[in-house]
Amino acid sequence: MREALTLLLGLFSRMATLLLLCGTPLLAQTSPPATSAVKVTIYPRPNMRVPVGGSQIVTAKVDGTTNTAVKWSIAGAGCSDSGCGTISGGLYVAPTMLSRPLTAKLTATSEADPSATDSITVYVGLPQSVLAQDQKAEAMGAIDVLGDTMGVDFGPYLSRVLHDVKQNWYNRMPERARPPIMKKGKVAIEFAILKDGSVAGMRFAEGGNSGDVTLDHAAWDGIVASRPFPPLPQEFSGKYLPLRFHFYYNPDKGDVAANPTDRPSQH
Repeated sequence: MREALTLLLGLFSRMATLLLLCGTPLLAQTSPPATSAVKVTIYPRPNMRVPVGGSQIVTAKVDGTTNTAVKWSIAGAGCSDSGCGTISGGLYVAPTMLSRPLTAKLTATSEADPSATDSITVYVGLPQSVLAQDQKAEAMGAIDVLGDTMGVDFGPYLSRVLHDVKQNWYNRMPERARPPIMKKGKVAIEFAILKDGSVAGMRFAEGGNSGDVTLDHAAWDGIVASRPFPPLPQEFSGKYLPLRFHFYYNPDKGDVAANPTDRPSQH
């Protein structure tokens, strides 16, 4: 009986030793995977609205790594590739033609950790006029036509001019105007487009300086980098088209709509 008990105790001892030896790797195998410390946050949040052919600055803030680069992608129901818009250098540009409003998802993926992503919803609305003599342009407040249009429809022409200036302005916008600082400011610049598309008489409008030289320079350089513009429409018999451009950095509600727009003379 004693020998059987001794044999049984020896067997239990060996089993316990075997469990101790095998237990550690088994526990290690069942441990949950480490959570990534990288976090991506897109601004603006939680969504943004852009008119057809319009553009919007988008910023992706990456925390938890020294590699802050991200890869952008966009997809939506009923659109693909550039049909959903394009994004480059932090500037989203909406499609120029739509038959109905578009909803798409814009995603930023961390290059340091592809599992770290963030997305926002982009709403692209139907076209609206940017013609300065149209009442809708007063609400937009981007361009004032300061001279006689002589009955010529400058809508398509000014749309192209506005698109080029906006894109070059956004690409030169200083960091302080971007999240998280979001510096505010208003700049107004006057100039004339000559028949061949060249620019003359460029100057800051009276009271048109923002008080921040970096904001002023970005707006100024946005126009300079867009030169020359397309030639003025052939049906326009004037020698030049005088304009005033308004640049709004992170405006409050009502800032743009409250801007006084000088309507061109109509003959």
